[in-house]
Amino acid sequence: MFVINRALPDDVVIQKVEVVTEAFHPIVHTTSKKYTYSLHNASLRDPFKNDFSWHVREKLDVEAMKKTATIFIGEHDFKSFCASGSNVKSTVRTIYNIEFECQGNEELMINFHGNGFLYNMIRILVAVLVRVGQGKLSYERVHQIMAAQNRSLIPWTAPAQGLCLLEVFY
Repeated sequence: MFVINRALPDDVVIQKVEVVTEAFHPIVHTTSKKYTYSLHNASLRDPFKNDFSWHVREKLDVEAMKKTATIFIGEHDFKSFCASGSNVKSTVRTIYNIEFECQGNEELMINFHGNGFLYNMIRILVAVLVRVGQGKLSYERVHQIMAAQNRSLIPWTAPAQGLCLLEVFY
């Protein structure tokens, strides 16, 4: 693996290699994925975290975010949370869990585990949860948006630099 990792870009690391059949397809045979999204929740920006987290100045109500995240658990049509213009066959996905990890007073990690995610889905979900944490969006309104299945109701997408794919399960 050392030789393979030397040839990869710095932001990719191979941790394990397995022999598979020729019929194996890395997308088709995926059973679930885990992602994390990092937020730096502080009044002042930290230049060392710019490339790896979204800086949100306003203090977030994490409990309100956790409550709202329960709306997304289970199998749902996430049409409202898919990048506009997407042409996937189905927007139905299952989220097994969403966990919040507070690391100190300024770091918040939101961990997602699901059977699959639509293009920009996690970044859109995070943007909505941040609006809830800022008091700009209510639990009830998020419920309505989910039911409406209309992407135009959510004009926000969280920045890419906070998103990280943690694990793919087969």
